[in-house]
Amino acid sequence: MVHKETLKLIGAFNSRLCHDLIAPAGAAEIGLSLIEDGITDEETIKLLADSVRRLVAKLNFFRGACGFGKAKDTPSLVEGKQFAQNYLAHEGLNLTWTNALEEQLEREGEYSRLLLCLINILSASLTKKGEVCVHIQKSAEKGIHVKLKLSGPRMVLKERDLQLICDPQSVEFSSEEINPHDILQVLLQPLLTEHMRNPAVIDRRHDGDLEQLFIELTLD
Repeated sequence: MVHKETLKLIGAFNSRLCHDLIAPAGAAEIGLSLIEDGITDEETIKLLADSVRRLVAKLNFFRGACGFGKAKDTPSLVEGKQFAQNYLAHEGLNLTWTNALEEQLEREGEYSRLLLCLINILSASLTKKGEVCVHIQKSAEKGIHVKLKLSGPRMVLKERDLQLICDPQSVEFSSEEINPHDILQVLLQPLLTEHMRNPAVIDRRHDGDLEQLFIELTLD
């Protein structure tokens, strides 16, 4: 028998997925309707193509960040970069992702899922033309060291999200209170708890209207 709390989590995730997909799916439907009516000008074709690409980018992103299965089914860091790049591009954000690892790691799929959840949560604070930078390198021991930098005007960061990243076990999620916009935080929490070796280092800086957020974390 499935527990009531599990059903609420599934419902919250489905609501979040539908919320993110309905706009590009609706735009694609409009484009198809115009073509069926014989309107095949360049603007209509572009509307359809852009909408389908945005829909695919979001589906791939959520599949990479939230999909469960065998290790071979989780995205590599190379795939994670592509998923994040396509997703952020359609949100009007730029991504710079550098990977200094010389070989694929055993837990790479888990790292990739963790980073995709993290990028989704943090990028929501950015307006268009904001930037996300990710640098990955091998840590001194096993695992990886990750540096993230977000920059843009008027970043709106939730303190609970920063607390979750810094100390995941200090944040509690009640099934009664979870809403669709919290679902990636719920998925991120056990990943951070399992893989984050030390508390994340977080630094926020202001330069006029430009705000910057720096995060460093070591994962094993």
